[in-house]
Amino acid sequence: MTLRAGAPALLPVLLTALLAMAGPAVAEPPRVSPLPKPRPGALATPAPLPSGPATRPPLRPVPVGKGATAAPTGTIAVQEEQAGQEDRAGHGPRVSLLPRARPEVSPPPAVPGGSAKVVPQPSGLAAIFGKHRVPQAEREGNGWICGDRGIHGTRIAEITSPVEGCGIPAPVRVTGVAGLALDPPAVIDCTTARTLQRWIRSGLKPAVGRRGGGVVKLHIAASYVCRPRNNRKGARISEHGLGHAVDISEFTLRDGTVRSVAKDYRATRWMHAAYGAACGIFGTTLGPGSDGYHKTHFHFDTAHYRGGPYCR
Repeated sequence: MTLRAGAPALLPVLLTALLAMAGPAVAEPPRVSPLPKPRPGALATPAPLPSGPATRPPLRPVPVGKGATAAPTGTIAVQEEQAGQEDRAGHGPRVSLLPRARPEVSPPPAVPGGSAKVVPQPSGLAAIFGKHRVPQAEREGNGWICGDRGIHGTRIAEITSPVEGCGIPAPVRVTGVAGLALDPPAVIDCTTARTLQRWIRSGLKPAVGRRGGGVVKLHIAASYVCRPRNNRKGARISEHGLGHAVDISEFTLRDGTVRSVAKDYRATRWMHAAYGAACGIFGTTLGPGSDGYHKTHFHFDTAHYRGGPYCR
């Protein structure tokens, strides 16, 4: 394009017009950020908590039960409502929700007139499955029976009989009682065996004393036998038929001396004393002078009578 004379004077005017047309494309950048505005209600930056122990409320211990005392100083357990409080700035709980301290076991009750009674508690498998009960056979080891170490012998099978009233549900064959041998062994029940032991210890042995070195053996004239009383036809079944009775006819001392009821009872003082001591220990005590059926032996049984022991 050619410019005529005087055109140089129009050049500044054209440049100014061109700059005015291009002004929007080269304008200054916006003074605000094009990022999205924050959502209404957004939380402002939380203010820092004041420092120092005095700014927090004191922690209160949690009671552990009725009648419980305050927890020691420095406990970490606090009441739930205090632990759940939030400060005004929108923070979470100021203390952690740790589990409460386990209550202490209360001491066992005191025994009146004595010290506190402590009951041992099972542990290990015993606490899970319970205390193991030792069978009767294991408790009666080394030949002793009836739950008593002073009674020796064996347990035998139940004794039954076609005769009504006879038999022993749990019989034992006793070979020794309180250190004395029984010859022959007595077939009786455990109640009679324990009663016989009581008489030997509290009546017979003190009566014999050291004579002949002491008594060492009893001769058993009868124990279990199914028969009527005094072998009289039609009479009630004897206590022998129930395993409740034992007849003793002779006593052997350590030096070999033998004293029999049939021959020596009248002249032997210790035999009188031993017989008298049986009254009250046994339910029935019969011997020489009682009747014509007991001239040769002592009859002892564990029968119970309304009027008390029967002794003649």
